[in-house]
Amino acid sequence: MEKLSDNPEKDSFLSNLFFDKEQRVRALWRILFFTATYALLIILLAGITFLIPGNSPSTDFRILLFVNGVLSTVSAVFAGWITGKLCEGLPFNALGINFNKSTFTSLSAGLLYGILAYIAAALIAVAFGNLEFTSDAGTRAGSILQSWAFSAMLLSAPAAFEEVLFRGYILQTFVRNQRSVFGVIFSSVLFAAVHSFNPNVSQIALANTFLAGVWFATAYLVTKNLWLPFGIHLAWNWTQIAVFGSEISGFSRLVPISLFNENDGGPDWLTGGNYGIEGGLACTIVISIAIAINVALVYRKGKSPQ
Repeated sequence: MEKLSDNPEKDSFLSNLFFDKEQRVRALWRILFFTATYALLIILLAGITFLIPGNSPSTDFRILLFVNGVLSTVSAVFAGWITGKLCEGLPFNALGINFNKSTFTSLSAGLLYGILAYIAAALIAVAFGNLEFTSDAGTRAGSILQSWAFSAMLLSAPAAFEEVLFRGYILQTFVRNQRSVFGVIFSSVLFAAVHSFNPNVSQIALANTFLAGVWFATAYLVTKNLWLPFGIHLAWNWTQIAVFGSEISGFSRLVPISLFNENDGGPDWLTGGNYGIEGGLACTIVISIAIAINVALVYRKGKSPQ
């Protein structure tokens, strides 16, 4: 059998296949390693949860949503950290989730951004469609506040998971390789693909989910940390169900009480119908504007994507 070292051309081919000019493992292999590590961790952690007393298929969906979000976040963070450390020699804070002086500013800006964006989309649907919001005068303020706190906790886990998974190591790998535009598109396609299994999904909903991925990804490019996109993501979802009482990505009534009650008379192509406002053109308009704002901010800071 011929030795690898006896064939320089083959040796060179294999080296170029797995390593770049700086002798780092190529991005594709790093992402595959990250994905495999994440998958193994989530399978392991998910298996452990089945051993917890009281856990069964009849467990409240909201509890499963939160627990899955927490476990998935832990798995994605660890997979991103270990892949970055082994393949690129990166520290933990390269993931963009460390706490520093800009954390509060980025998170606060993201929360405000997400709330205002959802309100804008709702106003478009109300103005040009048959979407209405009514309030229940008999609902106590204390009950509303409890529901708001519960929904914020519930939604924080899946939002954190999706940001760390899609805008974490996967996107950041392409950004470090000066392939930001490709990374934004690639991670957003994956983001939309995951949501393609949601109830009541439509072609407009999938297109909007892709655009939402671009929105969150460009938000990462603005600050180079995940706190801004996480804040946007969480605030959008929270405003949707806790304030306006709408469906969220095909799921309904995740919280028992909201400030308003939604009455969606369509048309579905504008208001989103049973998928929530992400399934309509009102959302398309707002997210497209938000993406343009993010891109302008990136260029203004001299961080033009490659």
